[in-house]
Amino acid sequence: MTERASILIVDDTPANLKLLIATLEEVGYETLPLTDPRQALEVALRQQPDLVLTDISMPYMNGLELCAQFHTHPMLQHIPMILVSAQGEPIDAARAAHVGAVDYMNKPLDLDMLLYKVQQVLKSKVR
Repeated sequence: MTERASILIVDDTPANLKLLIATLEEVGYETLPLTDPRQALEVALRQQPDLVLTDISMPYMNGLELCAQFHTHPMLQHIPMILVSAQGEPIDAARAAHVGAVDYMNKPLDLDMLLYKVQQVLKSKVR
């Protein structure tokens, strides 16, 4: 990879966060991990990540609300988001699309598929 893309990861479960960090950094991505979604907007404004990967079910603010906030903020609306959920209900995928997510995945994550989707989103992102 010639350019090191940065990925903001928001997941309130430390074990999930650790797995995502290891998986993404192993293939060369820079990660910006957060366990508290309330910090995501501030970090994104400061760091301007290339992609956000966020859990849906979190305290304080769920991933759907976070995605909606990103996509209504003029300085963040260009950042693509992939939402993940352990709930796995079909309605979650529709809700994720409705708030502007570019993709949705169920947990437990297929890490090879996650890496493929991340690569595709970053490839298609207009720079």
